[in-house]
Amino acid sequence: MSDTGQDKRIERFGSDEDIANAEAAKRQDAKDARVRLLRSKAAVARSEADAIEAMHLDPDTLEDLLESSSPLEARRLEKSEHAISQRVTKAKAAAEAAEYEYEQAVLEQYDDSKG
Repeated sequence: MSDTGQDKRIERFGSDEDIANAEAAKRQDAKDARVRLLRSKAAVARSEADAIEAMHLDPDTLEDLLESSSPLEARRLEKSEHAISQRVTKAKAAAEAAEYEYEQAVLEQYDDSKG
């Protein structure tokens, strides 16, 4: 390529170093966006777990209801509380998985910045 052709290419696209820097910045932006997305996903998952857990009856209220209810009503209350506990367990597991994925992305980003 002639000098004028090279000069025109540099004017249009930038030098090879400029292009490499732009590509590196684009990759870094994508990694940063991924980390932000995973952080948000983990926060939402934790909020969902907390919201489900809040559905549990207060222990004193539950005790009062169980004492004053018929055996059938008491069984329904126990089943309901058990179902909530199962949902909480699943939601907490999902939240922990999301938090782990976020932590791994942060560590990968840190490792990439060191290397």
